[in-house]
Amino acid sequence: MMTMSFFQYSFLVIFCYSSIVWCQSPDLEASISEDNCEFYNVLEKLIPCGKDGYVQGFAEKYCPQFLSQRNKFKNIEWNNGVHMCLEKTMLNNLRTMSEPPSCSQIYDWGFNSHSNCYLQPIADQPQISFCTLSASDIARIALIVKGGIFNRQSIVQVQQMLKFCLDHHLRNVTFT
Repeated sequence: MMTMSFFQYSFLVIFCYSSIVWCQSPDLEASISEDNCEFYNVLEKLIPCGKDGYVQGFAEKYCPQFLSQRNKFKNIEWNNGVHMCLEKTMLNNLRTMSEPPSCSQIYDWGFNSHSNCYLQPIADQPQISFCTLSASDIARIALIVKGGIFNRQSIVQVQQMLKFCLDHHLRNVTFT
């Protein structure tokens, strides 16, 4: 049986604690809210990625815009659901890591969650989806994100969402 000195044990505890404290931060989980964008501020403080990272380069730009327009959406549940889905998905990805993730991982997680969160923001409510939004809600989204969708990742995601919605609508067509 191997025994450890107090120093070895203390080092091990401190090392293990320090490597998981970033994702166990109660501030990060507590900051998830449909009423603000604080989650992203806390995330950037824990893992600073700067202006080219997902948080400062994307989330901090669009999250407040969606919040400020929230009451203008016909489907407010969709807007709130997407907001919560994006934050919870990021938190769940962070929890899978034994070490703090890289800035590129955070960026990829953020972007890769958009399609799923837009298409099914609330897991047990499939009727709340980008595919069922009114034309005015889709136009509002387009106005909010305007120049932000002209990167390769965003274009691919828009194509995936449109294909999903087309398939969804074709499955629900009945011919008489």
